[in-house]
Amino acid sequence: MKKMAMLSIFRETPRVPFLQTRYFAFAFSAVVIVIGMAMFAVRGMDNFGVDFQQGTNLMLHIQNPEPVSVSSVREVLTSGGFSNPVVQETTSETGDAGNTFIIRVSDVTREALQAPEAAGEAAFQTVADRIRTALAPLSAGKTAEDILLEDEQTVGPSVGAQLRWDALNAIFWAMVFIIIYVWIRFELRYALGAVIALFHDVLVAVGLFSLMGGQISMNVIAALLTILGYSINDTIVVFDRVREDIQVHRGKGVKFIDILNGAINATLSRTLLTSLTTLFVVVVLALFGGNAINDFALVLLIGIVFGTYSSIFVASALVYLMQGKKDLGPAPRTRRNSKEDVSDVTEPAASRRPRRGEAKA
Repeated sequence: MKKMAMLSIFRETPRVPFLQTRYFAFAFSAVVIVIGMAMFAVRGMDNFGVDFQQGTNLMLHIQNPEPVSVSSVREVLTSGGFSNPVVQETTSETGDAGNTFIIRVSDVTREALQAPEAAGEAAFQTVADRIRTALAPLSAGKTAEDILLEDEQTVGPSVGAQLRWDALNAIFWAMVFIIIYVWIRFELRYALGAVIALFHDVLVAVGLFSLMGGQISMNVIAALLTILGYSINDTIVVFDRVREDIQVHRGKGVKFIDILNGAINATLSRTLLTSLTTLFVVVVLALFGGNAINDFALVLLIGIVFGTYSSIFVASALVYLMQGKKDLGPAPRTRRNSKEDVSDVTEPAASRRPRRGEAKA
């Protein structure tokens, strides 16, 4: 049977001392997380899209042959009584580029607040009409009819708070089930190392996304959950190789840090190939997926890069720190080794039964 040649980035297995750089990796991760979380704290509720807070989300197209800037739209809305409006330029649903904007206002008008709950659509139309009226001076005809409403969403305060809580619950329980699975399959220190690395990936993705001015939506939560599943896969591959190497080298004086480095290097080609092929797909999503999926692709892109990084530099380093200077223990006596040991022992001729074909002594 012909042996299948496996694709590998490296001609030979590399011997990079990854664990020796663990403190540099920890410092780098800490800096990235602190910067990202600081920006997240500064932005406050602006980190959340209309899915997670009270407000109105509109997609509007301004009919004007001249280009309309984002700053002018924001200025007009602010002067019209809408505090801190979020304005993003996008592409029209008809494919027309230019003068199409996604507008989010967190503070609804007094008319909307005083409207009965049953008349939610009427209350929402009040907000939409006020925005169209405020933007009318930017259109060619200077009328609200020249402001085309292409999409609309509204979320009440109780619904937004409930969705935020549900999103946190989803991420929390995903991590709980992951730590239980890794604990059962390996040991507790491996489970803790894996989950801390996953928490690191989520914090980095959320922080950098906030730093780029993004807003957390349902798509972003889906991307974060995808990152958890993707990153733990790379980590499990490394841990599985570590477990195999421990069985081989236990009792032979091999240091645990060398086993970890060897396992990371042995699986490095597979890890990088998997990450690169996935990155190609995510980059295509980011470039051609359209506005609806851009946030998902961007968060996933950040998560794949830092998830690969954490699988190599963070997870195994945490396991090593929790292992400490404990010895790996004596070499295990497997059933196969025991049989081989017995067969190698030479029995006295007088004490053993003659085998088939042998003459009695």
